[in-house]
Amino acid sequence: MSQPTIVIDKVVTNSVPPYSIVRYEFTDGVDPGSDSTSLISLELFALTSNQASYNTFPRTNLSAPAYTIELISFGISCLSTNYNFKFLNKDDISGIGTINEIAAYSAVNLSTSDIFSRFFIRNRDVVLSNNLYLYVDNKSIIATGPITIELIYNSI
Repeated sequence: MSQPTIVIDKVVTNSVPPYSIVRYEFTDGVDPGSDSTSLISLELFALTSNQASYNTFPRTNLSAPAYTIELISFGISCLSTNYNFKFLNKDDISGIGTINEIAAYSAVNLSTSDIFSRFFIRNRDVVLSNNLYLYVDNKSIIATGPITIELIYNSI
C-alpha cells in the first residue's frame, strides 16, 4: 500500500491542450541511508467534462481522475545531497526493475527536473486508480526532509 502525499496546489493552464500543474509534498521524508519502504502516491487530476474549454483565468477545480497522461515535465527537491528515485505506474514495490518502472534517476543532489517531448503513462493497477507512484532511496547522511514534487502533464 502506498503512502499519500499532500497536494499543495493544482491548476490547469488556459492553453490548447490544457496542461495540469500539480505540486505535491511528502512530509514524512526519508531517513539517511534508508528508502521510502513503500511507494509514495501522486494522485493525478483532470478537468471534468462539463467545464467550459474557454476561460480567462486558470482553472483550479480538477476533480476528475486522470488514468492516462502525457507527462510534459517534473521537478523534485528535498534536503538530501544524494538520493535516487523511480516512478512506477503500479502500486507494487516489487515492480521496481520491471516494466512498471517507467523512469529512474540516480545520484540527485538536492533537486532535479526533466522535460519530455512525448512520454505517455498509463496506470497499471489491477483496479485502475488515478495515481503515479514514487520510490525514493536516500544514500545521503542527511534526511530528505519534506520532498516536494511538481508534475506538468496533459490528461488523455
